[in-house]
Amino acid sequence: MKHNGLTSLFFALLLQLSTAQQANVLESDVIGFSSRIEVDRSRPSTRDGSFGRLIQINTWYPTQAEKKAERMLFSDYLRIKSAEMGETASEENYRKTVEEYYQWPLSQGADKALLDSIASAKLPMNAIKNASMAEGKHPVVLLIHGSAVDFAFLGESLAEMGYVAVNVPIKGYRQQELDVNSIGMETEIRDYEFALSVLSENEQLNLSGMIAIGFSFGGQSALGLACRNPNIKSVISYDGGIGDRFGARLLNESHFCAPENVKADLLHIYDASFARTYLDKIKSMVYAKRTLVGLNKIAHWHFTSFGHLASLIPGLFGENKFALNGYETILRITKAYLNSGSEKTQSELKFPETEFDLLHKVEYFEPIKTD
Repeated sequence: MKHNGLTSLFFALLLQLSTAQQANVLESDVIGFSSRIEVDRSRPSTRDGSFGRLIQINTWYPTQAEKKAERMLFSDYLRIKSAEMGETASEENYRKTVEEYYQWPLSQGADKALLDSIASAKLPMNAIKNASMAEGKHPVVLLIHGSAVDFAFLGESLAEMGYVAVNVPIKGYRQQELDVNSIGMETEIRDYEFALSVLSENEQLNLSGMIAIGFSFGGQSALGLACRNPNIKSVISYDGGIGDRFGARLLNESHFCAPENVKADLLHIYDASFARTYLDKIKSMVYAKRTLVGLNKIAHWHFTSFGHLASLIPGLFGENKFALNGYETILRITKAYLNSGSEKTQSELKFPETEFDLLHKVEYFEPIKTD
């Protein structure tokens, strides 16, 4: 096995972690999705500056709906995205949304014709729109920095595991584009704080022991949210900014996220080839359990829905050096990390050998004991 010793170490570390500690998470083979718009009247609108910020709250969840019920299509998630700013549904607005959605993957080398095929194809998903939530109390995972379409496959996978996955799309403070600075970090944090205040009315949600998954810039937003909300017990960074100097600087500038305030367990999965990787900030968070997993042959887009789409559509990102199983590897590491707090055995957590060809480096740091 190419990474035999490293893989064995990785699983040994996973089994030591007390991440989510969700021993009673009930898996579901039928899942639902819902999207709603709420108004935060304490903050300005992104349209005209008047008070009333529109917040789209997207949730994936276990359901008891009939298996034969009609499933969503991937294009339905694009239509959800077209309503983020409160626009009236129209084909013109939908086409504009699709065009904007393609801008980032095109900048990463995606094939335009193959991208166009995604929106036009009736790619089936697993979620049933607006199905009722399954009975019981469900643990919560927050998906930070992206839209419902960016987290579509991840959100559905988490719901199948028994979690309720919650997403609030990216928006700037007074405009649609995110402020890529401390204002943007604070904006993302407050959007999720507002969403949690709305969701707290749902007695089926277990808001203690939450997990926050932050992609890219959302890595520092997820960590900042955890610093302010002790109910978040675990943070998973998807190639997050906490692993580079820019994100470290934003955390240093915050008044609430000093190293002594970081208590949530932390998993940082990152591109090991990234030239500006800077892990010293994470290593300085000595009061938290920290697991750092570096992967080879992956790109930033592997951590989004495009990672899974690339495995479904050969050549989506051209003939490049990146692995087709990058997204699947990231998802399996995530699931193993979440399950490590449950009663699952090591044998149940083993992965097929080929899916660990990407594993480059694993580091684990215990917290300083304070008692």
